[in-house]
Amino acid sequence: MRALCLFLPLTVALASITGCSDDTTSPGGGGAGEGGSGAGATGGTSDGGSPPSDPPEECGSVTEITQSGDSKLYSTLSVGFEFLPSMGSGDKNEVVAVSPKQAGVVPTDTTAFMAFDGDVVSTASVDAVDDLINAGVDAMDGRLFVAIAGTVTITGSPSVGTQFKGRVTGTLSDVYYIDIDADFMPLPGGECFHLAEGTFDASSFQADCEAPVDIANTPSGGACFDWENKGHSCNPITNEGCNADEICDWAGYFDCFPVVGNEVGLCGDCQSPDTACQVGMTCDNDGTTGKCHRYCCTDEDCGPSGACIAYAFAPIGVGVCMSP
Repeated sequence: MRALCLFLPLTVALASITGCSDDTTSPGGGGAGEGGSGAGATGGTSDGGSPPSDPPEECGSVTEITQSGDSKLYSTLSVGFEFLPSMGSGDKNEVVAVSPKQAGVVPTDTTAFMAFDGDVVSTASVDAVDDLINAGVDAMDGRLFVAIAGTVTITGSPSVGTQFKGRVTGTLSDVYYIDIDADFMPLPGGECFHLAEGTFDASSFQADCEAPVDIANTPSGGACFDWENKGHSCNPITNEGCNADEICDWAGYFDCFPVVGNEVGLCGDCQSPDTACQVGMTCDNDGTTGKCHRYCCTDEDCGPSGACIAYAFAPIGVGVCMSP
């Protein structure tokens, strides 16, 4: 099995680059991602009511925010929801995201937020991008906040630990988010958001077993991924760039791997490097038994029952087919 890279699950519109590389002997499995970086920008502020707890000393002004609507799976690493009031200058939504850092099975537990050092990271984004598949790397034009106080309770998670860690259920309580700069450092005395409570649920998401697997007739044609200009060897959605006896998959970047002959099909059990997935698919695993998911650009690539969810280890634009 290739070495798994550590990564920082900021998600929403961001993916941190760790500079970790992978051995490229077989397809599927984990790896770290690449993507854009956040940039500070001005946004509106408003003072809400009295918070139920004293704000952390790092906070300057405090704005009360509330959950708006049901939760959704934003990427394979993050579940979240939109929040109010709207403070951005554009037409994008404000989004809270929750990203477990636990490898393997995410434990059901209550933990405290400690910015990026905790077991679970939560961010709040102004003018966030909630359509990661079709967004450019500079699509988020607002600010990013990180939770420095409050608690998160994970009440449900898949029983098999895989790299798709966003598939969890739980609650947020008395959370304070502080504004961070372009280097992801909290701004002392900066504006804070306060969320009294919130709920999220993506634990039921699994591989879309009705996704079309004929790469020659993929509805999107893999057009979302400009692989040749992004430093990759191939397009995992269509296998363009690989020979007929090779499979395009992730290994720190998208590369071609020789067909071994024991690759399994859509929704089949897989465990890299022993059992990889067939062409156009990837194995969601971190050393435990995972499932083969179809790569995608759009929901149309996933057929009638699935949705194309951003693949957090890859540049914005590539996704995997999942269904709730």
